[in-house]
Amino acid sequence: THKPSQWASLTKSTSKRAGREDHVRLRALNGLLYKALTELLCTPQVSQELCDLDVELSEVSLTADFSACRVFWRTTVSEARNASMEAVLRRSAAPMRHLLMSQQTLRNMPPIVFVQDKKNAAVVEVDRLLAIADFGPPDEEDFVQDDSSDPEALDTASPCDTLGPAAPSSLCGIDHEALNEQILEYKRRREKGRGSVGPACRSTRLS
Repeated sequence: THKPSQWASLTKSTSKRAGREDHVRLRALNGLLYKALTELLCTPQVSQELCDLDVELSEVSLTADFSACRVFWRTTVSEARNASMEAVLRRSAAPMRHLLMSQQTLRNMPPIVFVQDKKNAAVVEVDRLLAIADFGPPDEEDFVQDDSSDPEALDTASPCDTLGPAAPSSLCGIDHEALNEQILEYKRRREKGRGSVGPACRSTRLS
């Protein structure tokens, strides 16, 4: 059986360790750039126009090869405002990169690419649709209440009339085991012509 050489095992172990270290370093740089970019957006260092936009960032992500810095920003419910914000952000990308390099936040700062946060955009779109949706007038049936003072109404309207031993426990608010114990008494009362549910079932429903 072929066994990997000691050199191959050492190289593989070193490669894994280097990969983990690169990932940790990348996460640290993303956090550092997020903080620095957020501060730039809150001050007129780049431009007063950019500061007035009140842009909110959601994430900063450097590519693995450091060829680009993707900056995700949260959209608003206004498409016109989103378009205006995107235009200003694109114009500000180069000046912001220059400032970060001059501040030595990251010496080899890659180009900044502003990207709309798609997850946030989906949430905003749902909120917008709900805000303008017309659900129509409330259904009158939603406000109809049972008349508990009429025993005949209880007998005819209650779904207890058709319940069997296998009925779901949530119907009528009656526990499944309790319903099984009451079913014999209920049937006896119906055979006698009383035409109403038993006292135990009635009290459970009214409660």
